[in-house]
Amino acid sequence: MVVELAGAEFRDFFKRHVRNVEVLPYDEAFGYAGLRLVKTQAKEPFNAGLSIELEDDVAIIENVRNYSPAETAGLQKSDEIVSLAGRKVTKEWLKTLARYKKGDAVAIVVKRDRRTLKKEIILGEPERVEYRIEEKADATPQQREIRRAWLGGILKLTK
Repeated sequence: MVVELAGAEFRDFFKRHVRNVEVLPYDEAFGYAGLRLVKTQAKEPFNAGLSIELEDDVAIIENVRNYSPAETAGLQKSDEIVSLAGRKVTKEWLKTLARYKKGDAVAIVVKRDRRTLKKEIILGEPERVEYRIEEKADATPQQREIRRAWLGGILKLTK
């Protein structure tokens, strides 16, 4: 079906980008339309591999990403966070981590099974980034036409 619609074979593409974890070729794809993907570090660049749920002013670890600084520190799903960097965890907890840089140790105290555990999260590379799509200043007329047709089709589909 894909070959019929696209006029090309996509078996290798699906193997690499859908069934495996190879990053999609965004720059190449956007480049056809005279666009580029710009990746910048977020203002709050760290989450240490944690997802936190605030329930009635209590911070509960909802998820710990595999191979993350949080997993390395021994944190687990359902741990209750008593403090992070000596502070109570609020919805602004990412701002607390943003005060640190790669390699810094951040103290965290959690409750697990009626025990209070003191741990240290050693921050790795920033995990949080922001993306935006920009027009290339040197886009060719052909690329601009492709972009116009592509965006025109998207606008028609969303109306």
